[in-house]
Amino acid sequence: MFISDQPIADDGEDLLGVAAFAHTIGEAIVRYEAVSGLVFGLFGKWGSGKTSILNLTLRHIERLMSTVPQKLIVIRFDPWMFSGQDQLFLQFFEQLATQLSAQGDGFQEISRQMRRYGRLFAQSYVPSDPGSERQPRSVPHEAEVDISSLKQDLTLRLRSRAQKIVIVIDDVDRLSDDEIRQVLQIVKSAANFPYVVYLLAFDEEIVSAALSRTYNGRGTEYLEKVIQVGFRVPAVSEVKLYRILSSHLERLVDQFPRGRWDEGYWNSVYRSFFQLFTSVRDINRYLNTTQFYVGLLSEETNPIDFFLIMALHVFSPELYAYIRDNRRYFVDRAFDNPLIANERDRARFREVHAQALSHKTRLRKGQLREVLENLFPIVRDIAENVSVDTSRGQRTWGTQKRICSADHFDTYFRLTIPDERIADSALRALVASADDFNRLTTELQYLIRDGGRARYEQMIRQLLDYDWATASSTAAVNMLILVMHLVGAQEISSDYYDIRTLVGVLLNRIDRDS
Repeated sequence: MFISDQPIADDGEDLLGVAAFAHTIGEAIVRYEAVSGLVFGLFGKWGSGKTSILNLTLRHIERLMSTVPQKLIVIRFDPWMFSGQDQLFLQFFEQLATQLSAQGDGFQEISRQMRRYGRLFAQSYVPSDPGSERQPRSVPHEAEVDISSLKQDLTLRLRSRAQKIVIVIDDVDRLSDDEIRQVLQIVKSAANFPYVVYLLAFDEEIVSAALSRTYNGRGTEYLEKVIQVGFRVPAVSEVKLYRILSSHLERLVDQFPRGRWDEGYWNSVYRSFFQLFTSVRDINRYLNTTQFYVGLLSEETNPIDFFLIMALHVFSPELYAYIRDNRRYFVDRAFDNPLIANERDRARFREVHAQALSHKTRLRKGQLREVLENLFPIVRDIAENVSVDTSRGQRTWGTQKRICSADHFDTYFRLTIPDERIADSALRALVASADDFNRLTTELQYLIRDGGRARYEQMIRQLLDYDWATASSTAAVNMLILVMHLVGAQEISSDYYDIRTLVGVLLNRIDRDS
């Protein structure tokens, strides 16, 4: 059974104990009684659970409404659904007007004026410095209306209504640099009305960096002028993550033949294994991949080796592929083996093992060495210059279905396409051709050949790791167009976050030179 990565919506689903934190935010919003508006910020990394906390916060606000004299109006605005400066402004005010109109007769005129104000603001808006008001200019339509007067009229009407409006905006950090700036300028200047409270959720580091690229390194200063009350997502308890993952792994172990689990072996590796997981999203991503494979491979693999190698497959795919492509240096063991009969041959083994240990992973080098030495005893034997009885070891490892067994190594990589990974030189050639769109499409056809969807998806994953600072902005533009075409043509069904992250990477590269 696969696990959805959807955010939770109710306290009963809270496995990390963040409900109390969400309640604190909800109570702060409900209890805020000043007439002037206020902007709350919820800061956290991608995958830290910001959306889940927002959901729990809003659910708690619903429960608290019975304790306050007047009901709060809650509006969720998703800027991801719109692109372009005019669309972002227009849709924000359109949604605000629609929600206000639904509140009854007392808001009908406010709603009508809000739509007018949104249209005029979108037409006349000129980007401003942090914290300053927008500067109106002449507009082609309704030029006789003074925007400042219209805003003043809305301000008076909303102050007279004295009904709190809570506007929630999530995923601000997933917008382009320009859109991030626009959203924050709406909050600070265009729609800073009385009794309007904002709750914005984003990765503070990403948004600050985006603003710094626009405002000469003053991104932090900008945020300080916009966000008046900040909340940081609490660090996830390692103990809670451990319990969540362990409970799932216990169910997976039941799918392996009895007697294959080795508690002593597990105790030697589990600490390093758990260091790979920093969020519930990591756990879900790992379990979805592992559950897909376990039904096919449980009869022919060792459960502990399987859990470890799947972790490398998910979180360190380059290392996983490197081990697969250098089979003989991880399976063959003992110095009486013809491949390692002299010091020069042993030096080659050490070189391959050192290259494996140099791969970038979430583990410290010592932890990675511990994992590799347990998976592949040859790594330890070569490092320590030890010789063992190869045939005896292979018989034992074969019985245990260990990955280091010559008979079972390939089973752990059975479901990968041998030529799926694109050579680094081929990927560099693809990016180098991207300055010319026609050359890019020609290079793509050669690169993909008959690989189909799997090869397209592999290309996306590898492009995520490419150093785009070395590519031109033209190459980034053409690559972005190509990726969007492949998505539209349904050539790619890659993970949603892979596609979205690559688009963000390309947009940041383009924005750097724009």
